[in-house]
Amino acid sequence: MNCFNHTSISATGICKHCNKGICHQCATDTGDGLACTETCVETVQALNKLIDRNRKTVSAQHKNAYLSPIFLGGMGAIFLIYGLSGVQNAPLPIAMGIGFLIFALLYAAKVKSWLG
Repeated sequence: MNCFNHTSISATGICKHCNKGICHQCATDTGDGLACTETCVETVQALNKLIDRNRKTVSAQHKNAYLSPIFLGGMGAIFLIYGLSGVQNAPLPIAMGIGFLIFALLYAAKVKSWLG
């Protein structure tokens, strides 16, 4: 592949933004990718910031992945305790508690499969 701007020179890299082949003379190293023009340099730097922010978000997501199943399990326990305490003789709180607990277990298993 030859340089997009200098068709007689072999390309030494590819612009991270526009994917054009660029030679050593046209390439600008952004520290984490090559760019061919000043516009592409700004875009590549913005892309690198976005990628870093996404990495941090995914890392935080892994830490907080089990918060929803814990909350659902807690709600299930509250409904079960209320339904079994004899304060109110109704099957609805018991059924809701069992439903919340089942959903919490299924959700926790799904989170575990997502995280690997």
